[in-house]
Amino acid sequence: MSTTKVTDSLRNVTAVDAAKLTGAVDVARLPSTVVNSNVDLTTLSASNLTSGTVATARLGSGTASSSTFLRGDSTYAAAGGAWTVKSSGSLSAVSFLAITGITKTFCVFMNIVLETGTEMQLRTSTDNGSSYDSGSTDYSFTRFGHTAGASGGSSGEVNHSNVSLTGGVTASEAVHIEICCIDPQNTENTMFSYASQYTSGGNAARIIGGGMRRSAANVDAIKIFPVGDGFTGTYVVTELN
Repeated sequence: MSTTKVTDSLRNVTAVDAAKLTGAVDVARLPSTVVNSNVDLTTLSASNLTSGTVATARLGSGTASSSTFLRGDSTYAAAGGAWTVKSSGSLSAVSFLAITGITKTFCVFMNIVLETGTEMQLRTSTDNGSSYDSGSTDYSFTRFGHTAGASGGSSGEVNHSNVSLTGGVTASEAVHIEICCIDPQNTENTMFSYASQYTSGGNAARIIGGGMRRSAANVDAIKIFPVGDGFTGTYVVTELN
């Protein structure tokens, strides 16, 4: 059988059966962009990228997880800016709701029924609920309230032993309360905003207000309670991550 010598004029081989390629190609024969660790893939055909994923460790430093995101500086960082449920539950004939372990901006939503006609109040704690501030000068609050069939009005209290969340509530009627506090452990005076809706004297009533703990301290718990008897209902506490 005759053989053909591959000379310079024949070295440009474009169609060789792969089964006949049994040896190894010398690295020196390959372009530098193929063997270099910083290979330039800008001209690689997209049709060749049909499967597989890039390891997260090659995208950035840090640890990739469901609670982190990749920042613009190629660093994995904790996700933030989302509201999550801190706690929730049902309340049956209780005398108060205590929310402890507070470290972040939070909101409380309550749907309750009071056992007797009265009002709801709020107090704060700086020892995670072991005790609650109740001195005659601990709080200041202001609010605007309106009851159907009556003229509107506003009120404010300083040097008070609590923050008042509602007015006179008709017994056995539903009460809805929303309370929010921004950064309770990093403020000079812990501020609360709140809104409540209920029935007073047989008419719908609405209060929008705000209150504050008058001295600087890290608030880590609050207590919401009625004046007098207990209440029944549900609550949800959310916090900002």
